[in-house]
Amino acid sequence: MNEQLEVLKEKIKEQTEKPNCKEGVKRLETIPAIGRMTAAVLFHHLTSSKFETSNKFAAFAGLSPQQKESGTSVRGKGKLTKFGNRKLRAVLFMPAMVAYRIRAFPDFIKRLEERRSLKSHHRSIDA
Repeated sequence: MNEQLEVLKEKIKEQTEKPNCKEGVKRLETIPAIGRMTAAVLFHHLTSSKFETSNKFAAFAGLSPQQKESGTSVRGKGKLTKFGNRKLRAVLFMPAMVAYRIRAFPDFIKRLEERRSLKSHHRSIDA
């Protein structure tokens, strides 16, 4: 199995070294926590389909929020739809965890943590 994995990694490396892929993959690798394999998968999806906006790509990956609505009422905050490409979402999971751990995007992480602490504060008040 390790041999098959190494063969697959070598094939991906060969594909990403082709002139039509090389620069795009290198650009994606400049994003913190994005390595060669993740960059290759992202490059494939970004070039195989034309996305007019980043929101459309997020929806394709199943990473766009969806609110629960009924008539005129909107309940709660939006949650990820989880529709879309499961494999792409899975490939992005580990780089997201690494980016969080190394604090690659400190302002964004601070907003997330503040939001989380507000939620836990409300829970303690409700109890």
